[in-house]
Amino acid sequence: MQQIGWIVQIGAALGALAVIWRAFAAVIKLPKYLQDLHRHTFENYMAILRLTVMDPHMPLGERILAGQRYVEAGGNGEIKKFAVEELHINDKE
Repeated sequence: MQQIGWIVQIGAALGALAVIWRAFAAVIKLPKYLQDLHRHTFENYMAILRLTVMDPHMPLGERILAGQRYVEAGGNGEIKKFAVEELHINDKE
């Protein structure tokens, strides 16, 4: 009977170690997950700004504001060129 008690205790200890190990592994992966989340959020933000700037059906004020935010966030290329030339966004670089 005492052997069964030991087996149960050993099983409980191993189960607890498995839970601790999984929690530790999740904490180790957390910085990369947060970095990826930040990158994806920024990419989505820039995509929304690009769409707003280029959509002729959007009100002009919103397009100008989106263009300013796009340039300030480091946006480049054709969208920046359009925002500076067509929407008259000041490029402060």
